[in-house]
Amino acid sequence: MAAVIEEALNALLELLRVRPELAGRLASVLAITGLKESAPTKTFMTVAEYGERIGLSKRTVENLIRRGLPLAGSGRLRRVPVAEADAWLREGRAEDALERRARLDARRSAVSGLKTR
Repeated sequence: MAAVIEEALNALLELLRVRPELAGRLASVLAITGLKESAPTKTFMTVAEYGERIGLSKRTVENLIRRGLPLAGSGRLRRVPVAEADAWLREGRAEDALERRARLDARRSAVSGLKTR
């Protein structure tokens, strides 16, 4: 089956070389069927851009950065390395960081409760 598909694609490529005017028609057909080539993802994004990309607010991304989300640069040149940040989120490190914070907050409140007695 794969050989048949490869042969058909090679024939199509050869036809497009011979008759380049067909390339436009092919592109319009592919666009209609939703097979458009997707836009390339940026390597680095601002904090706001990355937040928009993953559906979180800028403030939430800032909180994740404080908890370990990868970041490059400093000041106004801070950028989120997209591939590294996506991997960090996929690995569940955000949840780990949030759990550590919750444990720390619980310990602090327990200690402050002891101090007031």
